[in-house]
Amino acid sequence: STYLYPNQSEHRFLEQTVSVRGKGIMYFFVDRQIQIFLFAIICGAVMGILNEPFRFIRYGGFCSKVEVFIQDIIFMMLCGIITFFFSLCYNNGNVRFFILLGELSGFLLFRYTIGMLSGKVFHYLFFSLKIAVYGIQKLFNVILTRIVKILVWLLVKIPFFHKKSKIACNKGKFYCIITKSINIFKR
Repeated sequence: STYLYPNQSEHRFLEQTVSVRGKGIMYFFVDRQIQIFLFAIICGAVMGILNEPFRFIRYGGFCSKVEVFIQDIIFMMLCGIITFFFSLCYNNGNVRFFILLGELSGFLLFRYTIGMLSGKVFHYLFFSLKIAVYGIQKLFNVILTRIVKILVWLLVKIPFFHKKSKIACNKGKFYCIITKSINIFKR
């Protein structure tokens, strides 16, 4: 039989033959399987990186059942596409158990190392952002309330706006609206 590379006759015990339906025998060397497994671990880590934006969105408050379901479906579709192209490039389109195991182990390694750190960062980031938004909202409400009170005080104190003549209402609609609104505030 012929070998893929020269000087591999002594490594014949390392090969594993797999019969594919109607396509003859394919040779998978154990060193090639280990290489594919290690690349699958890297591919799983990439999937973990792709999971981070979804975690970021969930920390942001989009965590109802429907939103989480849609996010999970999108993530699973992305992982399926990545696995398909990975197996197409590295294993002639064959999805084997060790590829899926490598992707899962890479994903879990990323999730429980760097993913734990990024989860804490997301938590503190959104906690700080929530406090900042609450503070800005409170400040904005205080400023607007004071501006409105000053404007109302000015409109009530200025004698020009106390006129209630019908002629003025006929002359300008804007003046009539202002006088009616001031009368409402006086009550």
